[in-house]
Amino acid sequence: MSRSHRIFPILTAAVAILLALQLTARAQESGDQTSEADDYSSQETSSLKQRVSVDSPAGITVGEYIDNLRGKTPGLNIITSESANSFRLPKIQLQKVAAESALFCLEQLSNRKILIEQDEIGESIVYIKLNDQYRSDIVVHVMNIEHLLSHKSEKQLLSAIEIGLEMMNGNSTDVQLKLHSESKLLFAKGEHREVNLIENIIDEMRKSVRQLPSKNGAPGIPGGTAPSAK
Repeated sequence: MSRSHRIFPILTAAVAILLALQLTARAQESGDQTSEADDYSSQETSSLKQRVSVDSPAGITVGEYIDNLRGKTPGLNIITSESANSFRLPKIQLQKVAAESALFCLEQLSNRKILIEQDEIGESIVYIKLNDQYRSDIVVHVMNIEHLLSHKSEKQLLSAIEIGLEMMNGNSTDVQLKLHSESKLLFAKGEHREVNLIENIIDEMRKSVRQLPSKNGAPGIPGGTAPSAK
């Protein structure tokens, strides 16, 4: 047998061995990546199942609540919308519940003003947003309280409104009140039910001062002008 005939089978065998080693290395690398992905997915899922205890005061925002929860359960992937982030919550006390339960309870506590969804793929990401229907319920009403302020102080008025809102919402409220000092117009921004309550409170306070003399002496008439006799 010639020398070239002897070398050719050796080269063929060497190439076959190299190809086999490359295929084995690729298969092992692929298996390692799959294993790492599976481990990561398992870790994310276990984060949602991890037991936590919560003692959250009334008035805390969703953003603050989520930050506290992240501190107790590292690895949580939670995305919140800006509008949901500032939503205020009532007092929450939970003992050794799954992290996902501590999240989904926000829907019930907010009467579904807060919506929570999980990623359909792997369910490792949690999305928190404000219900669009709730957002459309936000209104702004304007009330003229000039005559009322001639008998009651601004502090008395705001104190009565604060008590009413506390009775309705606890210590949690996103109502905004602004008084235009020159025109004595009160601007109230909030849910329909909250703004209606404010209007009811102002109406009741108006009734209580209706028969009281104003600064110029006439009963119940802005500026002290009494109705003319017919």
